Amino acid sequence: HGGVVYLAAASPEDTVVLTIQEALSPWTDDRPPPVKAFVNAVPGADVAVNCVEYGCDPRPVGLYPGDCVHVGGVECVLAWQPVVFCCLGDMTEWEEHALRAGVYLSKDFSPSCSHIFAQKIVSATPQVLACIVAGGEAVTPSFLDLVLQSPALTPLPERRRHWAPAPDVLQAALRDPEPRRSLFEGCVFLCATQECHEQVRAPVAAGGGRALLAADVEPGALADQRVHVVADRGGGARQVIRRFAARGLGVAVSLGQLEAAVLAGSVK
Repeated sequence: HGGVVYLAAASPEDTVVLTIQEALSPWTDDRPPPVKAFVNAVPGADVAVNCVEYGCDPRPVGLYPGDCVHVGGVECVLAWQPVVFCCLGDMTEWEEHALRAGVYLSKDFSPSCSHIFAQKIVSATPQVLACIVAGGEAVTPSFLDLVLQSPALTPLPERRRHWAPAPDVLQAALRDPEPRRSLFEGCVFLCATQECHEQVRAPVAAGGGRALLAADVEPGALADQRVHVVADRGGGARQVIRRFAARGLGVAVSLGQLEAAVLAGSVK
């Protein structure tokens, strides 16, 4: 949420001060959004941003991770780790406040996310299960205020007082996180419907597995892999099992069994 970065070459005249401000756009997993920065240099200094000469321009510049700032012939590659929270509920109320705190909000729990952000956890949603698999924690909006008040360019502050309330069955996993990123490694979960796929996609991906729509998969493409057919309320799993059973594939699991596997940290 802001800070100052000094880039210096051998000559004292070739010194650049980057004043980092807020992000310029919301989070996307395709490419982290840029941050707004002001590039301050001594007049006449040899400075370029992404190979474009940068003079004494008072306007801010958008910088992405991996961008280059050349200072006196020295190339500096910019790198930082974005802080991304998965937001349960309506993000519009919190997004501007979060960006001021240097935190991006996302509707989906992706590999970039470190926390669930919510007033309280009501049930084991796909985002919550993915958070548990990734070893993340659930925090309340008050945690954003704490981040905003903390010094720039420092680790995230202590969040024990800002844990989101959760049912007992989920609370232990969210408050004493243990990453389970290899939980579903080598596993393929077949879903009969798009709705079912949306339910399992995030937690399975967080655990290193794959969730696929059965209609898009040929049985021969899954030889020698651990295949699970996810049963849903529509009964579509029975048709999928019949389709794959001839090749010895397809062990039926329910959404409840998938949730149990996440909480137990093991797949039977």
